[in-house]
Amino acid sequence: MYIYNLFLLVIFLYAGLPITYAGDQIDNHHVKVITGRVISLTGLPIQGVKVTTSASQVTSNASGWFEIPASSASVQWVTVKHPDYLSRTRAAQVGEPVLFRLTPDDGQTIAITFGGDTMFGRRYYDPNQDGNREDGLLSINTGTEEHLSLLKWVHPLLENPHITVLNLETPLAKNPYYNNIYEPRPISFHPDKFIAFATHVSAARALKQAGVDLVDLGNNHIYDMLETGIINTTVAINNAGLLHVGAGLTEAEAWQPAVITIAGQTFAFLGCNATRHLDGIGVFVSDKQNKGGAADCQENNIREAIVKAKAQYDNVIMMIHSGRKYYYRHLNDNIKHLVAIARESGTTLVINHGSHVVGGFDWDGQSFVASTLGNFAFDQNYWMTFQSYLLTVHIRKGKVIRAYTDPLMIENYIPKAVSGRFADYIAREAAGREIGPFVIENGTMETDFNQQANRQTTTVSLDGGVFPGKILALPRSQWVSGKTGTGLMRLGRDLLWTGSLERNTVDENSEGGALWRLAMDEMSVSEEKRNLALWRLKGEKMFIGPEYAHTGERGIQLRRNSKDKSNIILTLVDRVQMPASTKKISVTGWLRTSENAKVVLSVYWYDTRFKSSISHKIEELVVPAAHTWTPFKVHLTVPAQAIAVKPFLRLDSPKTGNVSADFDDLRLIAWAAGETTYSPLYDHVWIVDNVDLQISQDILPGAEDWIVKPLLKVY
Repeated sequence: MYIYNLFLLVIFLYAGLPITYAGDQIDNHHVKVITGRVISLTGLPIQGVKVTTSASQVTSNASGWFEIPASSASVQWVTVKHPDYLSRTRAAQVGEPVLFRLTPDDGQTIAITFGGDTMFGRRYYDPNQDGNREDGLLSINTGTEEHLSLLKWVHPLLENPHITVLNLETPLAKNPYYNNIYEPRPISFHPDKFIAFATHVSAARALKQAGVDLVDLGNNHIYDMLETGIINTTVAINNAGLLHVGAGLTEAEAWQPAVITIAGQTFAFLGCNATRHLDGIGVFVSDKQNKGGAADCQENNIREAIVKAKAQYDNVIMMIHSGRKYYYRHLNDNIKHLVAIARESGTTLVINHGSHVVGGFDWDGQSFVASTLGNFAFDQNYWMTFQSYLLTVHIRKGKVIRAYTDPLMIENYIPKAVSGRFADYIAREAAGREIGPFVIENGTMETDFNQQANRQTTTVSLDGGVFPGKILALPRSQWVSGKTGTGLMRLGRDLLWTGSLERNTVDENSEGGALWRLAMDEMSVSEEKRNLALWRLKGEKMFIGPEYAHTGERGIQLRRNSKDKSNIILTLVDRVQMPASTKKISVTGWLRTSENAKVVLSVYWYDTRFKSSISHKIEELVVPAAHTWTPFKVHLTVPAQAIAVKPFLRLDSPKTGNVSADFDDLRLIAWAAGETTYSPLYDHVWIVDNVDLQISQDILPGAEDWIVKPLLKVY
């Protein structure tokens, strides 16, 4: 009976089916609805909360539960409001209960939301940089409405808090676009910088209309159009009704705080740039050189600015833009030192950005630090830049009382809120990078400043058998916190994170398969030309839908016939960067084929983000029986020079007739070193022989209905 129940729960957890919770929750098995619960910070149910979607409105019952009719979209916006609490908007997944934890509104608690690096230039006009702008997200004569359309899938999150802040990493100009591949750089742009770009002035009004209140200009790109760029940018921002910090024509102007007064409390924002470039003219403001630019994040500058602001205002927020790009989710020693100076000087928050990837947080009991916010909206094509989040901090009378994240995906340069497995993955990133009072709760990082969380730990005895053993996927929110037994164990993190192929984005037009694409031949055309063919063949040889799914609602099918001799390949939109210490990876998933189908996995290794592969591994995936789902796993050793990897799944052309192959639940797992610290960051475990695992889940009061048994999916 235990094995049978185990099997049923595995099906429920991994097929995305609704789970029945305790209490008087309304049954949602027969009607397509969004179900959820509203609770206080202390976990008490809140009755009479107004719950709204784009089409419906209901109120929560005595136990805080609600159900509201859902539209056809898989992920939808839900907003909850009550006169005694701060409102909250979340992206909610149909069929998965959503939890709203609300902060009491005493009239003196202020919500501030921070987003990361933001620009709308360059590839927004020409995604492939091929000189043809017909496929651009923005036209040359762009305006406010086009920019607002880029923010459609995050707009509700921006307008919900009292204050919303972004890092605007670009100057604003009336003529922002040039093709830096086929055209010479215009004289209006910085002549020495390796990369220089701009955004149209209408973006300022779009940001304001979307709910943004303040932009940080203290970064390494604000001077990309020199003094004229500084002037045009500040004029456009002022005309739009936005505030700005971090840059100017003089040092005093660049270090002038932007002050917002709400409910009798003053919030002073400061920003500066800590990147170090040898770009001739430079990017820093300098009175000595009589030039404008970004405020310089020198120790004395930070201390002086914060102490001065602290003497005049109730709260000081310091924003630091650093230059360790792409691979660095932790603060380097220099930025740690600057953060320490900011804390000692009296800042309430230190918000770091600039590396284009998200990281974790730090809490010392007085001030809250974000290591790196990643991108909010940017035109980069690097895999590690596609996941992101918005950070919201609640401040009451000068004290940080709460912080949480809302997960985002950057897909085709557009920011989109996410839910489901995608949200859990990003929550692990936010809660698991640093040790501290950070909890994974229903797809978000939630702080536990008052140490209320109850850690539920269960010991699970497992037999991994002989080498190569077994790979097990951990349920959402759960993590390995200990191990005993004679067997071997290694923790791992899935680097793909969209391999479930589900529609977990709030984008109502999403078909699933986010960040995957159909290629032609991995070696026959350049990366740029393959990107041009992203979905050109879709509908002819690749199909997405429930009929091709092993679990959930989406799987992908490739089809071939004997007349078509070109390679048909399922792959990712970009190579995947690996953690620096990675020595082993595993490619896993589920495969179902027709008769006589041949599927080959090719894994290519790279030593840069740009150049061709340095080596590759090819392995045929054997399916014992046609039309039957079969798990596969391939273990690989990472070449010494490799920093990135990219898998290709190829369906070969048959000798006669037609063949097909279905794919689902694909994973690319990077295995950590044997002495890795236990952390919620890791979502997979590899075991050999007999192992007793301690599986933990941290539960804040009121979220007990979200506890699941520690059942592991085996590959």
